[in-house]
Amino acid sequence: MEKFLRAIVAIVVFFVFQLIFGLFVFIYAFLSNPELKNILLSSNGNVTSEMMNTLAPAGPYGISLILSGVATIYVLYLMKMVDFSTILKAKRFVFPVWFYAIIGAFCAIIFINFLGEIVELPDILQDQFIDMSQNVWGMLAIGIFGPIAEEFVFREAICGELIRKGTSKWTAILFSSFLFGLVHMNPAQVPFAMAVGVILGMVYVKTGNIIISSLIHILNNSTSVAQMYIYGKDAASMKTVDIFGGGSTGTIVIISLGILGFYLVYRFWKRYDMLVDSKSE
Repeated sequence: MEKFLRAIVAIVVFFVFQLIFGLFVFIYAFLSNPELKNILLSSNGNVTSEMMNTLAPAGPYGISLILSGVATIYVLYLMKMVDFSTILKAKRFVFPVWFYAIIGAFCAIIFINFLGEIVELPDILQDQFIDMSQNVWGMLAIGIFGPIAEEFVFREAICGELIRKGTSKWTAILFSSFLFGLVHMNPAQVPFAMAVGVILGMVYVKTGNIIISSLIHILNNSTSVAQMYIYGKDAASMKTVDIFGGGSTGTIVIISLGILGFYLVYRFWKRYDMLVDSKSE
């Protein structure tokens, strides 16, 4: 039970630093916009997406996310839930084995995102993400530093800690993925972030560190950031199926990519050790 409590502590640390640095952004918003108090008072408690952008300006908020991620990683290091010496060891990375994992995971995630658009759950953070994608600090926070920090927390500090304490691999993967989904707190992201977390967890468990899972995470987030940067507000109405031709053509392409992606991830999981050993000989 103690090992699961430590995982919960890691999540608390993650949230606490986001709240602390977010508070500084909130204070900055009030100091830079004297009318913000009147706007909030006149809103009658109805916080719109535009108001959220005012409360959390893209640049300062992006910086706060980066700083909170660094602070979280440092505290988890002090708690001995992060081992940098292990993370930096890349001797089990043999091309093209890790390349298969990246391609497979990315194709599978495209299919997962497609499913998310079909379900159409409320996306309460979409406008904020679009605004952040127009700012360099927001882009860095969402596309690069955010994914790295989350891999430290959910794969290394939680999934890895559970395995090191004797928990089964699948229990560790599923538990860390469940927490990974929950912390997004955005209905449109939660269930599908859990599914993506399973894929990232599988890659992490097989490779033994977060390098490849971070690359996959960065690739996924950066692709979304690039789309929002290019299309701006129009990105809110864009669907994954439209990118691949739309209609039945786009659907067939995405389903084919999904089948390919899940096959490569499955092959990676089942044969990784053998493939690495054969390539290393």
